[in-house]
Amino acid sequence: MLLVASMAAPAMAAEQSVGATLVDVLHQQGVIDDAAVAKLKAAQQEGGDKALNKELVEVLHQKGILGDDAYGKLSAQADKEKAAVPAAPMASAASDKPYDAGRPVDKTLSAVEEGFAKMTGDTLKLKIGLWLKTGWVSDDAGFSTGSSQSLTSGNQFYVRTARPYLHGQITDKLGWRISFDTAASTSILRDGFVWMDYIPYHRVTVGQFLVPWGLEGIQTWDVHMINNSMAVNFIQIPWARDIGATVQGKYENKIAGLPLMGMYNFSVVNGNSLNAADNNDAKDLVVRVMTTPLVPGMTLGGSWYGGKTHVTRAVGGRERDFDKDRDRYAASAEYLPPYIPGLRLKGEFLWDRRFFTNYVTKNVTSTAAPLPALNRHVHAAGWYTTAWYKIDGLQGPMRYLNGLEPLFRYDALDEDMTVSDNERSRYTFGFNYYLSKYARVKANWEAIHADGRLKSRSLQNVDNIGHHLFTSELEIWF
Repeated sequence: MLLVASMAAPAMAAEQSVGATLVDVLHQQGVIDDAAVAKLKAAQQEGGDKALNKELVEVLHQKGILGDDAYGKLSAQADKEKAAVPAAPMASAASDKPYDAGRPVDKTLSAVEEGFAKMTGDTLKLKIGLWLKTGWVSDDAGFSTGSSQSLTSGNQFYVRTARPYLHGQITDKLGWRISFDTAASTSILRDGFVWMDYIPYHRVTVGQFLVPWGLEGIQTWDVHMINNSMAVNFIQIPWARDIGATVQGKYENKIAGLPLMGMYNFSVVNGNSLNAADNNDAKDLVVRVMTTPLVPGMTLGGSWYGGKTHVTRAVGGRERDFDKDRDRYAASAEYLPPYIPGLRLKGEFLWDRRFFTNYVTKNVTSTAAPLPALNRHVHAAGWYTTAWYKIDGLQGPMRYLNGLEPLFRYDALDEDMTVSDNERSRYTFGFNYYLSKYARVKANWEAIHADGRLKSRSLQNVDNIGHHLFTSELEIWF
């Protein structure tokens, strides 16, 4: 699993390294399993080829392929190489990056990419990718509230994502990325940024990117559930991408063999979402910090967002413009127990303060009590906890269970903490099944409970009734 899947793709080398090629060969020969490959890829993603080599030595020793003497020598050499030149940050900005898992037709795609690159010069490197998600949703409320919303249909087929990617690298220190979501009815441009690695151990990104704030909202590929948590949908998703600049720094080391990593992002953005010009002179500031606190498999994070929201409302019979404060906080924890390979635990708390001038309501037939006065700051809070386990390494008739990933999530949201009886909660049970490295089937059953007073001002509307939602999805990427 990718430990920090929220970040954008690393600068891609023209050819795969010896260590990465060796991992592929050992995997094909059955020496190492899928779980070990995922662990090795995560190490390479975090620290480059030197981190990959170090982790490969550990894996081969654990499997008994390397004896203690050979392990001691190779481990010391890997530590020395890794410490000699600390790896620069491997990420440019938060993003989806399904392509990190590999590509099923890599040779064909590489030939196409090389053809494009040669038209613009020998130094340009190009990568092409695609992420597609399509499925079916059924909501017993009589209208759909999950992957694709409708007030008149309780079940439907949908296409959530159809996103091609282009990643270009002009030099080892300069590159760009463009992605589009052709399933979107408006604002199809998703990513459009340039990254620069001219500052040692830092990367600067300028353009439109997934703003590094929180955890689940920027781990789009690594969420594993079909739908985001209600708190993330309400507090973060409408603001996930923005236009601006971000700086990422990263440090990693080991103390007595235990991991110690610190990573931060500092961003300045317009604060008016994707593909939109700024509507005020204030710029929004975003800070995100993550660390591994000397506990193998544990990652802790915290985020802060501060800015202004532009609102227009009637005062004295005239429309007047105002800039109102907008603040968001998030705290997260993620744990991959090293003694239970395949298990992953994750949780996050989110808090939000924003100014509302009206409510977003989609089902006006409710008999809920009158809503409180508007034109005021509203405080919202929510949280979720998630667990999933990927089965791997089974033999014989049970081998068909390899790639099965049962999962569970509980999440809750209070859209307005000053209003009583308006909380929502949800239990989600489901599974993913990996058809290959490049495709998975997903199925989720959600039991949603909502109190009756607050209608909804959520952009991802879930009405104030108890109901059940079943969603299935096919996801492919390369």
